[in-house]
Amino acid sequence: MTEFWRIVIVKQEKYSLSLEQVEKLAKEQLKLVEFPVIEQKKLIPAFAIEEIYIKNNGLSTLPYEFFVDDKFSLQMDKVIEWDDPIQEIFQSKIIALIENVTPDQAFQCEPHPDLRPITEEEIEMCVRNIKDFLSQEYTNDSGKWVLKTLYRDKGYIHATLKANEQRERVFKRKMKLFIDSKTYQILNYMDNKPFLEMYMELEETEEIKVTKEEAFEKLKDFIELKPFYKYDFKQGYYVLCGKLDCQYAVKANKGEVVELNEL
Repeated sequence: MTEFWRIVIVKQEKYSLSLEQVEKLAKEQLKLVEFPVIEQKKLIPAFAIEEIYIKNNGLSTLPYEFFVDDKFSLQMDKVIEWDDPIQEIFQSKIIALIENVTPDQAFQCEPHPDLRPITEEEIEMCVRNIKDFLSQEYTNDSGKWVLKTLYRDKGYIHATLKANEQRERVFKRKMKLFIDSKTYQILNYMDNKPFLEMYMELEETEEIKVTKEEAFEKLKDFIELKPFYKYDFKQGYYVLCGKLDCQYAVKANKGEVVELNEL
């Protein structure tokens, strides 16, 4: 497939992070999460590390977002609120997530349109239309959704949203909006609520007997911190980070250490 020439800037530096340096942050990333076990019709509580990127200076972080992690995403973290709902039915439109690029554009090394920064004016338009959309489709949800990120992909602006207050579970309530990059109108959306409904009736049968401190000590030797270049939207280039992760968890009922894929 032909596509535009992509130009990226990478800040070269020597990797200097160690687990000892970021131990306090690693403890903060240890979360008590409910893992669904469909076969047993249960929710199993366990302590697990929430992935995050730690900048090479050890002082700041960049978030990990599964669906947008390879995009140049603009972190928003903005609660969406409104006073009066819009009494109008939202009409979704068909979108085409494909790239249509001519050979001339590719040979001329034009910058890829998805790499263009999202301007302050565009942010304002997107937020305004996101608020209008939510007040139409989710009338009673003022203050219940957080706009997490904005990023360009396949010619559209994508917005990711998460429910503002929700329990720590593996699968959380999320939504993605597809926004016209010229009019900034919401064209279509995906809500994972139907997917989550299958977990709503699972029993919470496990009693929590392990403390966070005990769980961290059990996981300490399994925590990984690997060098990784992550795009920093605010600085406009890739920066060297340590990707904090762990493939193991501690069951909160008995303190058993298990691989995540066993939960």
